[in-house]
Amino acid sequence: MIQQNIDQLAALCLAFKAVTFAPGKASTYENLLSWAKQNNKGTFVETLSGYAKQLDDLEADYNRMCIGPYRLTVPPYESVWFGTRVLNTRRTEVVRWFYAQFGLVSNDKEFNEPADYFGYELEFLGYLAVLIQELSRKGDSDRTAEAIDWLNAFWAEHLGHWYDKYLQAIATDSAVEIIRSWAILLQTELSRLFRDVPLKSMTTGLEEEKVAPPKSMKKDDPHPFFLNFRIILNKWTTSGEVR
Repeated sequence: MIQQNIDQLAALCLAFKAVTFAPGKASTYENLLSWAKQNNKGTFVETLSGYAKQLDDLEADYNRMCIGPYRLTVPPYESVWFGTRVLNTRRTEVVRWFYAQFGLVSNDKEFNEPADYFGYELEFLGYLAVLIQELSRKGDSDRTAEAIDWLNAFWAEHLGHWYDKYLQAIATDSAVEIIRSWAILLQTELSRLFRDVPLKSMTTGLEEEKVAPPKSMKKDDPHPFFLNFRIILNKWTTSGEVR
């Protein structure tokens, strides 16, 4: 993935992820509207123009499909899109392992949803994109290349396998035009940004017996990415509402 795509990915994830965490908040659509204007998405700008009067409908529609309390029509979990409606499979464990390599989580208490929730996976792509931006800015070419490898691996082995099916299902099932447009546009943009990253079978982290941060995560011997990543995490979560 080239640097221009990294910059676009960071902005995309920051703008689009909030729908999966706060579909009824005005700030969610204010951020989307800002992104749409900056990227000359006139049709999406027009679609978003009436969001303030639809907040209850937006929240109810997304929750009906993806949150509950009733049977979900579009389950937002990677494990579900691989043959069964079973949650917390080995795929979930490996996704959590990816997060742990960057100090993001070490146990289930840090999640409101399983680790392979679509919003978390999209957010992780955004975290990595911003980390790559920061490492590149510092001139750390080796770690920049390594972080890009992690980004491509996560896409190729996880989100890249199911984002299109999931977002297409959202676009088909949603009763609200804003949610339909959000899903279609996000699918289009992710496809464009990752078009040169071939998918592959899940292998990275599969051999791990359990998920835990690397031993070098200890405070006295930090993981090479960890200190940078905490700074990035801070910037990311303060630049837009996450929850």
